[in-house]
Amino acid sequence: MYIDAKQHKKKTDNSITKKEYVIPSFNVVVAEVGADLHLDYSNSNKITVEYIKEKKTPAKLYTVSHDTLYVYKGLRLFAGCKNIRSIIGHNVFWMGISNFEPDSLTIKMTGGRIICSNDYSKAKNLNFKNINLGVFASDSAYIEINNLNINRLTVRLNNAEVGFNSSLYRLQAKLLNHADLKLNAKQLLDIKVEKDTLSKLSFWD
Repeated sequence: MYIDAKQHKKKTDNSITKKEYVIPSFNVVVAEVGADLHLDYSNSNKITVEYIKEKKTPAKLYTVSHDTLYVYKGLRLFAGCKNIRSIIGHNVFWMGISNFEPDSLTIKMTGGRIICSNDYSKAKNLNFKNINLGVFASDSAYIEINNLNINRLTVRLNNAEVGFNSSLYRLQAKLLNHADLKLNAKQLLDIKVEKDTLSKLSFWD
């Protein structure tokens, strides 16, 4: 089994190649149905495509128009930019957003899954200031927020779930149709929540 596992890893590594491309600047990301995107802070605007030998490369993987990067399904993409202000997802396969600290950030998700976090060990040059975050999600979307410093969190969920594990001062939320908001929030000072009987708000340590 050990030998077989080593052979499998070697075969997998040999079947994957990555190519990096310089792209125009952007601060908005729109991820379409089935997209698989990893977005990280970078001093340059770039995108890396993970090509798989046995998998046909789609005709269109990404485009940049004005200040917006559009990404499509087919292959895994790794993008980098200096700042991000808006993320929009339409039933994406997966999105990972790391090490950004804009003044404000808006996340709008219709289905799909997104993990937004800061890795302090990999982002020593960032200040990690307090930001204002808006999260708007529906259609069974799942959003996870880790290790951010949030001044104000505005949440609107309709049949969606948010797991929040960050510092937070002010929360304003509206939860509808089996929405689920889980909070592990330090320094919380002000809470305003509107919810129906089908939705849940919970605090955990």
